[in-house]
Amino acid sequence: MIQLSSPFVWFRNKALHFGLFLIAIIFTFTNVHSQITVNFTAENENGCVPTIIQFQNQSNDNGNYTYLWDFGNGNTSTSKNPVSTYSTPGSYSIKLTVFDGEQSKTLTKENYINIYNPPSVQFTPDIPSDQCTPYQVPFNSEVTPTNDDYRYTWDFGDGVFSDAQNPIHTYEQPGIYNVTLIVEDFNGCTGKMTRENLITAKRPTATFGAETTRSCNGELSPQFKNESYGIGDLKYKWDFGDEQYSTEQAPSHTYTGAGNYDVKLTVTDDIGCSDSIEIDNFISITNTIASFTTKNDTVCPNVSVEFTNNSTNNRTNTWDFGDGTTSTEVNPVHKFTKPGDYIIQLSVGNYECSDVTTTKIHVEDVNIDFDISDPFSCEVPVNITYTPKGSKMVSYSWDFGNGILSEQVNPTITYNSNQALQTNYTENYSTSLTVISEHGCVKKIQKKRCTYHHHSPNKYHNRQSYIRM
Repeated sequence: MIQLSSPFVWFRNKALHFGLFLIAIIFTFTNVHSQITVNFTAENENGCVPTIIQFQNQSNDNGNYTYLWDFGNGNTSTSKNPVSTYSTPGSYSIKLTVFDGEQSKTLTKENYINIYNPPSVQFTPDIPSDQCTPYQVPFNSEVTPTNDDYRYTWDFGDGVFSDAQNPIHTYEQPGIYNVTLIVEDFNGCTGKMTRENLITAKRPTATFGAETTRSCNGELSPQFKNESYGIGDLKYKWDFGDEQYSTEQAPSHTYTGAGNYDVKLTVTDDIGCSDSIEIDNFISITNTIASFTTKNDTVCPNVSVEFTNNSTNNRTNTWDFGDGTTSTEVNPVHKFTKPGDYIIQLSVGNYECSDVTTTKIHVEDVNIDFDISDPFSCEVPVNITYTPKGSKMVSYSWDFGNGILSEQVNPTITYNSNQALQTNYTENYSTSLTVISEHGCVKKIQKKRCTYHHHSPNKYHNRQSYIRM
């Protein structure tokens, strides 16, 4: 057997190890290159001229890859996730090549991006010669290429829109308006046209005011403020509501009678467009006067007193009777329970206008009494004279309690006893006086009177008779 020397063995072992190392390197390198995968997507595969497409690289990346994009439109990029602008319609194939430093791999997507031309948009309005609002304007769209699948969006500039192909629009308010038409095709591409200051809608706007519009004294001379505006020279016509008129711009007018007046202003511009405004009850003139009457200024206690309201231009009524009571009736009826003088006040109102009037009512105090001429009498029959005291009355009615009546002021009455004489007996009489004052107030007083007849058994003792009140 041949024995190998030690150096030879060492060299053999080293060569074997190196070969194994090379095999491992080759295997690893080959395995790495075999793992390259290429893929990508686009944010939008369809677009309208001009459009920008964002591409997303979905290739696997070990951190050392480089890229080369070909967008099919003559443009390239080495970015990982590039964008490209397409300004010409057509179908575009996209190619992506990935390099790892030793080898490369390429992916091509044919006709991947499709770019379309938007529709061409034109429109014309048929503007009438009379542009006074409100007026109608027909619009005619002109879109190429011709297609029935278009969607239309009109913006007339006054806050109103339409989706009709050829709309008719009415302009209600004066102004200068831009008009825009947007047309969208079935690919989602839009064409747009805006015509600035296309519509000039004319009409003046009438508006007015006045510093003072209310009066409480029956007349008013307001200074009117004309706040109208419009295009060109304006002409004015005022109707003051009292069959008086003016063509001044800001007139002053005098109203001489109470009432509510409607005021109207008409404004016309230099091409004949006009506007009017009428304000109902713009001028309000009242002549609010408080007034009332009663049948008498002197009345009796606890007798109903009727108050007649003669006020003018009054909506509210407030009465104060001076005795702590009030009323809001138009024509109240009131009773005064105590004699005295009372100040009656009537307050009337008509919105901001008011007036007050007062008068005095005297509630009569009927003060009456009467005296008897001979309160003591020893003989029967006896004559008694009655004399009233106090205020002078227009009527006296006496009732003496014995069936005798009198309407004299100072009557004299004879009292007789119809009874047999007794040792002691008493006759009772009640006298009443009813009076009526010159103002019709009635009062009644009543007094009791007793006549005592005393007889003594002694024939020498005189009989006594006296009146006791």
